[in-house]
Amino acid sequence: MLRWTFIVIGALATASVLFAHLYRVNESIYDPNLFAIGVGGLFCLLCGVMLIVLSRNSRLAMELKRAKMRCEVLADGTWELKRRRHGRRVCSKPRAI
Repeated sequence: MLRWTFIVIGALATASVLFAHLYRVNESIYDPNLFAIGVGGLFCLLCGVMLIVLSRNSRLAMELKRAKMRCEVLADGTWELKRRRHGRRVCSKPRAI
């Protein structure tokens, strides 16, 4: 969470400095309508990227949950096989007369 906070702060600082520089350099040809359209497009792009990341994280969480369940089933099977093998060893020992 802290990493994303620094990324957002850095992005906002960069955007503000870039905006200030571009406004000073292109003051005669600056069009606020085009700027708003560009910012809106970038916002839509950011929302799309966030949706892709969130869906990927949820898919990976589901895969991890399935893998944990499969691991538990395999561990239970291994434990059952060891228990059976141990039971055979006890039964297969020759009896002393």
